[in-house]
Amino acid sequence: MDNFILMGYGEEAEILLAAFAVGSAIQQTKEKDEEITMEPVACLRCDLETQKQFLANLLAEEAET
Repeated sequence: MDNFILMGYGEEAEILLAAFAVGSAIQQTKEKDEEITMEPVACLRCDLETQKQFLANLLAEEAET
């Protein structure tokens, strides 16, 4: 499994957590020229400042590893 975090904002901010199976995705793209289908895990709605703090903390943790 591979995980993705997608973010966007408008009137409120959204953080979308999604995942897909890597093996199936590779096979799917080899057999056909199709987009990889991701399974939604959660959609979190918040204010823009909370989203910014979430992203800053995520990037800080990644920098530590």
